[in-house]
Amino acid sequence: MARNPLAVLLRLRRQAVDSAQAELAMQRTEAAQASDAVRRAEGVIVEEREAAMALAADDRLVEAYIAWLPRGQAEVVRARGVLVRSESAVVLAEAALSAARAGAEAVEKIIALQADAERSALEARAQAMLDEAGSRARSRLEP
Repeated sequence: MARNPLAVLLRLRRQAVDSAQAELAMQRTEAAQASDAVRRAEGVIVEEREAAMALAADDRLVEAYIAWLPRGQAEVVRARGVLVRSESAVVLAEAALSAARAGAEAVEKIIALQADAERSALEARAQAMLDEAGSRARSRLEP
């Protein structure tokens, strides 16, 4: 039995949709983790600043905070960069999913159109057979 190439193509398109959905889920997870990392890095700066600004803090603690602050800020910048890249990857994954869905829908529409055309052709052949049978019957009845 010959395989319908459109059925094979539809299966491949659906696999592409599944793959794109999985990729999008992974990218969203990574973006959420990156967002958490930014919050943690910013939180560390706030905690360290509050500790240095506490009334009980001595000069050594303030100096240590001042010395550490550039590293803390660099970590925030690094984490934000990862977040931006992760968010960009989410946008790309969403676009890939949209494209995969559009491809699958296009094949589904072609299959539906093909089925409609086949149904119409069958109906036309059936009608032609009925017309021919009716014509033969009339010709037999005519003198």
